[in-house]
Amino acid sequence: MNTAVQDRTNVMCGLEAIRMLSQIAEACAMCVLERGHDVELVKFAAHCSDRAEHIAQYLIDSPTTSWSLDFVLEEMSWLIKHELLLERVRVSVMRTIPTVDDLEKCKQRSRLICSTGCVQ
Repeated sequence: MNTAVQDRTNVMCGLEAIRMLSQIAEACAMCVLERGHDVELVKFAAHCSDRAEHIAQYLIDSPTTSWSLDFVLEEMSWLIKHELLLERVRVSVMRTIPTVDDLEKCKQRSRLICSTGCVQ
């Protein structure tokens, strides 16, 4: 895979992860605004926002390296482990947030991209 195509592929995968993390952070914030203070949701939203910023920075710094997509893999795995919290948010507010299937697909795409041409 040539460098320009690899850069674009990595950036698109990273942007997808950033979008998912942002949707979740927004939904958590709305849940807190609508239902009142919830430390767990505030921490979850902060984590999602922080991770989205890190993925963006890694892609800006070095879009062809696999470690940026390794980070996407880690984040999708972390979100999947919090399936019950995601479902609680999903039923509490009328916001679009990714399903576990969506997270798994993003994780699989990241893994596939790394296995077919990411620079280490």
